Amino acid sequence: MLNHFAKPQFLACALIVALGQTAGAHFVWLKLDTQAEQPTAELFFSEAGDIPGEKIPGGVGEAEVWLVVPGQERAKLELTKLEAENGDVSLHAPISKCDACAIETECTYGLYHGILLTYYSRSLHASSAEDLSSVADSNLKLDIIPELVDAGMKLKVTWNGEPVVDAPFAIVTPGGDEVDEKTDGEGMVVVSEREAGLYSFRTNHNLKDVAGEYQGEAFTEQHHYATLTYEAPAAGPGAEPLKKVAEKPTEDASASRFTPLPEGVASFGGAVSEGRLYVYSGHIGRAHDHSSDNLSQNFRRLDLSSKEPWESLPMETPLQGLALVAHDGLLYRIGGMQAFNAPGKDEVLKSVAEFSCFDPATKEWTRMADLPGGRSSHDAVVVGDSIYVVGGWRLDGTGDEGEWYDSALVIDLSDDSPEWKEFKCPFRRRALAAGTIHGKIFALGGMNEMSDIDRGVDIYDPKTDEWSKGPELLGDGMDGFGVSAWQFDDELFVSGASGIVHQLAGDGTTWVEVAKLTQERFFHRLLPLNGTEILAVGGASNAGHLRNLEAFPVAIPAVARK
Repeated sequence: MLNHFAKPQFLACALIVALGQTAGAHFVWLKLDTQAEQPTAELFFSEAGDIPGEKIPGGVGEAEVWLVVPGQERAKLELTKLEAENGDVSLHAPISKCDACAIETECTYGLYHGILLTYYSRSLHASSAEDLSSVADSNLKLDIIPELVDAGMKLKVTWNGEPVVDAPFAIVTPGGDEVDEKTDGEGMVVVSEREAGLYSFRTNHNLKDVAGEYQGEAFTEQHHYATLTYEAPAAGPGAEPLKKVAEKPTEDASASRFTPLPEGVASFGGAVSEGRLYVYSGHIGRAHDHSSDNLSQNFRRLDLSSKEPWESLPMETPLQGLALVAHDGLLYRIGGMQAFNAPGKDEVLKSVAEFSCFDPATKEWTRMADLPGGRSSHDAVVVGDSIYVVGGWRLDGTGDEGEWYDSALVIDLSDDSPEWKEFKCPFRRRALAAGTIHGKIFALGGMNEMSDIDRGVDIYDPKTDEWSKGPELLGDGMDGFGVSAWQFDDELFVSGASGIVHQLAGDGTTWVEVAKLTQERFFHRLLPLNGTEILAVGGASNAGHLRNLEAFPVAIPAVARK
């Protein structure tokens, strides 16, 4: 499918726009160090409050940070930029010692694809419930207000002082675990058992159809993000855990029909063959966090007609951004990206040229002719006895930008010794989807060399060896990036980050909305369930990497058949 979350400088912003709360998106963070001989305040741009900052975007670098001490006037801090040898970047300011204090900021990132991004961040220092209550509130528009209770914490999300219901809310514990929640009917989330140490919290509140201008440029939406760091004390002896009042989002109704994936995964290889769903490797853990540990070490299958557990199968190379297709009872694994670095080390990411065939009957792999070069972030479809590969790039492990392909590939499996052949295509895109109807290959959406989302549709006719243009995908924001497609009886379907499923109209000139997924997702897979339903599998969402499988009917409205 694609190289999920590769090249973090672009995708940091891209995933913020799309998901708000997805682990791995970059946000503005503040942190207090009150234990040092000279206490300091720190501002950085990162995934969480315990992860060093990367390059600070222009609008964020102009942020004003204020010190709040109970009984004193709010004071503006003078920030100094510090850049470590390893590239970590942050803004620092000395502060006076205090028993209870807070630092806070509100800053505008600017426009991204017609969306105005604004950040609100705070860090609190307080060693008791009473001290915390003295600094917990602020005048920020979007706020996270903590309270120490019993053995845990309560956290309230407010917008202009009013509770925000059903807001995405992420908690990173002192041990580094991430928990994704949603606020309840009172805007609350509860940490039922508190650890001692640094907690990072984040939430978002998006306003759609709010048009305006920023520095002379128009925007159509506003996305607001709030973060909070707090060094929590240990719970007192004998403290009773709180009842949990905010549960994780419930699975959609169709998900109960299927056994969930054992792990949340995105950017994986997925295929259905003879009533079984196959899922190969993919990205696990935090987005942007690339290491050998964050590639799933599993190849599994599920009988879609039963509630039996997933079955583990023999595994080859752990990968993400690969394609997996089914043909004539066999499965074919094509390309992908492998991470060679250990967690926390400089990323070493390489696209592979591997092409392998799996026989479900014998559970054995057979290596076949390699691709002409390493390729990942592509997609593939089967037409007749041939596999077609479109899009993608090649990463060589150096950390440089990838080599973007302007060629597609085809291999005829009916040949005695199948070999890949290259042919020119009129685009360079990755993170795209491939589909096929009427014997033609559709390359749908993706990202171009300028790191812009491209909703273009290009159509290849193998009979004439010619490309033509189709109607652009619908949507805004992140729609078109990390999409997936499937086809039934010469009807083509596609879905992306908004969760809306579109079908190509019968005359091929436009797209028609035909369904809405219960769980929005991208970097997922659309795959056939039966003759009347399509299955959405895994992917990334505002609840993190997904385990669930969601079915939706493909009853086709009359307008689509005109």
